[in-house]
Amino acid sequence: LNDGEALLGFSSGLCSGRCFLYWLIFLSCLGGLLFGYDTGVISGASLLLKERFRLGAVELEAVVSSTILFAALGSLASGPINMRLGRRPTILLGSATFTLGALLMAASASFGTLVFGRVIVGVAVGLSSGTVPMFIAEVAPTAMRGKLVALNNVCIVSGQVLAGLVDGSFALVPAGWRYMLGLAAVPAVVQLVGMAFMPESPRWLLEQGRRGEARAAMLRSRERTPTCEAEVESEIAEMAAAVTLQREAEA
Repeated sequence: LNDGEALLGFSSGLCSGRCFLYWLIFLSCLGGLLFGYDTGVISGASLLLKERFRLGAVELEAVVSSTILFAALGSLASGPINMRLGRRPTILLGSATFTLGALLMAASASFGTLVFGRVIVGVAVGLSSGTVPMFIAEVAPTAMRGKLVALNNVCIVSGQVLAGLVDGSFALVPAGWRYMLGLAAVPAVVQLVGMAFMPESPRWLLEQGRRGEARAAMLRSRERTPTCEAEVESEIAEMAAAVTLQREAEA
């Protein structure tokens, strides 16, 4: 463990095994929460934005749809980025992009800046949607994989619900749209800081030929039982066989 991990409580006595796994999944699923929030919050904020920036129908459509368009482009880009850099760096890139986009939108003084912020958030949504489910599937124990991956979908819907609550809370506040759009930076920063201390996906590490690191990463998120190491070795062997088959199919 490095000093940062120790400060966050990821020592064997404070947070290990199942506790560490749940913390890792929570941080990952913040990407789903941000996905839902940033695509849902504009429904309430658009009413205030239309008045503040004197937006016509076309301009308002640009504000709303730019995030969706660039989310599609971001999801296409997430594949090559994941393959080259790894899952964790891609999630970190998404977190940083979410933060930048939220702060830009909250500080917008012009229509152009607002749309640019929405574009950046769209890229972040695409990176997140293409990475988080895959990362969760690759770090989760086999017996828990389905329900843990499904949590990301729950978080997307939860983000949309949260967006509606925030919109309602700030609808009558002066410049309330700034709070609506800017509050997305809070979970984004939490994810950015937290994921900086998380391990990489064992599957990606195996693809890079780093079997020892893959085994160590998997052990950190498994309960310490008498059969733990044997189970991890079995999972690593299955993953390695899948990686080999994938390479043969691509050859």
